[in-house]
Amino acid sequence: MKHAFFTLLILSAATVACGTYPSAPAATPVTTTGSTAEHSHPTGGHDEKHGDLSPALQAFHGALSPVWHTDPGPGRVEKTCTSTKAMQEKAVAIGDAELSAAVNALDPACAKEGRSEVEAKLSSVHDRFHVVAKIAKHEHH
Repeated sequence: MKHAFFTLLILSAATVACGTYPSAPAATPVTTTGSTAEHSHPTGGHDEKHGDLSPALQAFHGALSPVWHTDPGPGRVEKTCTSTKAMQEKAVAIGDAELSAAVNALDPACAKEGRSEVEAKLSSVHDRFHVVAKIAKHEHH
């Protein structure tokens, strides 16, 4: 009888305890409004503004942003592959060899059967854009 009472007590305590924990907070949705010059998005837990970029960097961001902010998957892959030419033209205007190389790497990834490398290549483009944008921001100071 002691064992049954003890088991019932433990189960009751567990039930009460489980019911008192707050649920996990809901994910905060990312919203984008305004022009690409005013666009901000979370990266690494902070928001970055792109409004103080050169016209060439703003133009590139304008081509990259709608692709990058599409949910990963087949839709983003398709959007990436249809946007490579525009991104290539805008990358050339920036004059950063690594950014141009990253963008140019999208063409062969898009041409490959299954397009399995496109997401990784797009990520490289995005990462390099942020490096170039950060360098450009520091040159103004």
